[in-house]
Amino acid sequence: MNPAQKKTSTAMDKLLLLKSKISFFSGLTNQNIVELIDNVRIVQFKPNELIFEEGDASNKDIYYLLSGSLDILKKDLQNYKERKITIIEEPTLFGEMRAITGKDRTTTIKTSNDGALVLIFTLKVTQDSGKALFYKNIIDELSKKIVHMNEMS
Repeated sequence: MNPAQKKTSTAMDKLLLLKSKISFFSGLTNQNIVELIDNVRIVQFKPNELIFEEGDASNKDIYYLLSGSLDILKKDLQNYKERKITIIEEPTLFGEMRAITGKDRTTTIKTSNDGALVLIFTLKVTQDSGKALFYKNIIDELSKKIVHMNEMS
């Protein structure tokens, strides 16, 4: 096994250990997840490092914050600068909308002053029944996020 494969399998092992904490994986077996997920890796981002930028269309990666914190920024078209809209400090999935909709990223994500440890993966293109359950879980989670954001407005 080459070092890249070892790193990927270690990251997949970590993902499978975390599956009960990631609502998108609710009801899926380890085998379902292995069949759905590709290119799993764990990345240590430095303080104030860009993870992705609003409008980015370069990849369809999905991210899971393992530790640290993230600043979520949005372009302010009136002032031509970015404004911080929230901070993510709890382990959570982010960046999933690009993978699901295919549309460009809608926010900029940077690490805060302490950096962040992030698990990153992509979805395989399959017609598996596990994928249907995965998408149902995503819809449920996104609905919760929308309700929460509306309550904060």
